[in-house]
Amino acid sequence: MRALRWIAGALVPAALGGMWGWSEPFPASALSFLAVGQGDCVVLQHAGCTVLVDAAPATDRFDAGLRLAAPALHELGVETLDLVLLTHPDADHIGGLPSLARAFPIGRVAASRAFHDHKDLRRALRRAGIGEDRILWIDAEAHVSIGALEARIVAPPLARGAEDNQGSLFVHLTNGQASATLSGDAGVDTEAAVLARGEDWRAEVIMAGHHGSATSSGPRWLASVHPRYAVASCGRDNRYGHPSGSVLARYEAADAKVLRTDRDGTIRFTFGAEGVHLLAPVSRKERKDR
Repeated sequence: MRALRWIAGALVPAALGGMWGWSEPFPASALSFLAVGQGDCVVLQHAGCTVLVDAAPATDRFDAGLRLAAPALHELGVETLDLVLLTHPDADHIGGLPSLARAFPIGRVAASRAFHDHKDLRRALRRAGIGEDRILWIDAEAHVSIGALEARIVAPPLARGAEDNQGSLFVHLTNGQASATLSGDAGVDTEAAVLARGEDWRAEVIMAGHHGSATSSGPRWLASVHPRYAVASCGRDNRYGHPSGSVLARYEAADAKVLRTDRDGTIRFTFGAEGVHLLAPVSRKERKDR
C-alpha cells in the first residue's frame, strides 16, 4: 500500500458552522477496525487523508495506542492523522491518544462540547500536546467532506449526571454507494434519541455499540441501520462478556454477519463504486513481500 499524503493543506472550518472538508477526489476508501483489545480504534483512509475514530485503550500496564494501534497504522501506510474524532472520554477510547500523537502528526481533534471540561479528556489532550486551537468542539451536528465521501457527526445532548457513554458521538460515513455507522458506547436510549432526529442511518457496516454490550444495539436501531456486517471491537476473554449473546442473536435476526476483533483481528473494508467489500486479512509477512 502506498504511503498516504495530506492533499488539501489544512482542515478549515467553512463559512457555515459545522462543515469542514477536503476537496480532492479519490476512487476508493478503506475502513479498518483495528484489533486493539478491549477498546475502539477505527481508521478511515480516503483521498490521501486519514481520519481516526477513537484512539485505542491504555492503562498503567499496557498502552494499546503504542503497542497495537501505532504499528497497525504504520502497516496501513498512514503518515499523518488529519482528523481524530473522540467519541467520548473513556480510557478505552482515548487512552492511546498521547502515544499516537508521538507517533504521528495530528491535524485536528474533534469531540462533543458536552465533554469540553471533562478532566480525563483534558488530561489526554494535554499529554498529546493538542492545544485549544486544534480542537473542534461539536455542539450538535457537524459534517466532514473528503472528496466524494461524506461524514455526518451527531453529538447527542448529555443530561447532567448521565454516564459519559450516553454522550458518545454518532458517525455516518458514505460515498453514495457504500456506508458505515459508528456510535461509540451509546446505549439504547441514546440510539432512540438519535433516531428521533429523523436522519438516515442506514449502513452496510455497523460498529456494534459499546463493544457488543447488551445495553446497546437495540432492535429499533438495528432495524433502522439494517447492516450487512457488524463489527464488535473487544478484547479476548474480556471480563465484561462482550459481545453479549443477546446482541449476537439480534444481529443474527437482522441477517448481519458478525465480525469480532478478538477472533478475527483487524477487520478491513473498501468503499468502492459497487459498495462495501470485506477484505481478507493480510499477514505482516505478506505485506513485506509485496
